[in-house]
Amino acid sequence: MQSSRVRPAPCAGEAAGFLLALLSALAYSTEGVAAKLLYARGLAPLTVLVWRFLLAAALFAAAAALRHALIPPRTRRLPLLTAGCIQALTVLFLFYAFAALPAALAILLFYLYPAFVTAGAIFFRERLTAARFLGLLLTVSGLSIITAAPGTAFSFSGAAYALAAALGNAAFVLLSSRFLEEVPVYTVSTWTTGTAALIFLVPALARHQLPVAPAVPAVLFLLFFLALVPTVFALASLLGAISHIGPSRTAIIATLEPLFTALLGYLLLAEHLSPRQLLGGLLILAAVALQRR
Repeated sequence: MQSSRVRPAPCAGEAAGFLLALLSALAYSTEGVAAKLLYARGLAPLTVLVWRFLLAAALFAAAAALRHALIPPRTRRLPLLTAGCIQALTVLFLFYAFAALPAALAILLFYLYPAFVTAGAIFFRERLTAARFLGLLLTVSGLSIITAAPGTAFSFSGAAYALAAALGNAAFVLLSSRFLEEVPVYTVSTWTTGTAALIFLVPALARHQLPVAPAVPAVLFLLFFLALVPTVFALASLLGAISHIGPSRTAIIATLEPLFTALLGYLLLAEHLSPRQLLGGLLILAAVALQRR
């Protein structure tokens, strides 16, 4: 019987997976900044989430339909719906973390999730190499240094939201890795983002609050940007990386996002950036470099 476990592809496939993980981290790093800018313009988190995932699901569905891959095998539909529910909860927790914490700190706590992914991958019998173990230690060390940086506001409720998002994202990555050999990336993305959009839409309708975004060019641009870059492009790249190099290495490489997010928060939101944060970022870069071994 053929195993559904993702096996890292050698040579060109491995290089492609590494590049996809890097691109995914860069794309995801824009999420916190875009969310903060939308909040500053009066949009509620629920409104932002509904529009983000409705637009992303429509784009993914169009891409899947062009490839005649809109409908997955019957046995994979329930796992895809489950993954979509997990993704929705993960994003909801993360967006509320953004509302309570600086963008960099929220992402940094969230990016403890590679430790959870690695533990889960071992359970699914993915081999834990010395490079992956050392990379995980460097990642956790770098995150600890950055989150301990002075001048960073801390909220216990915000930290709880960020850690809950980390657990949810680990579950999403591990679950996705179980069926990517059988289901195309665009099919997985269509079903998971579509499920998430419906989950966010239900409470909006129940409250008789249709999530209507103001027709302001800056708001519309930010909503489309949020749907296209840190959702469509980032998710497709993440799933592609998982299919090439497996979940644990993808998760470790993706921890470059906190460094990118901290830099964007400093440049665009005037958030604090200290030498300690830069040192933590260098440790994360070292962890990423080890994953090429």
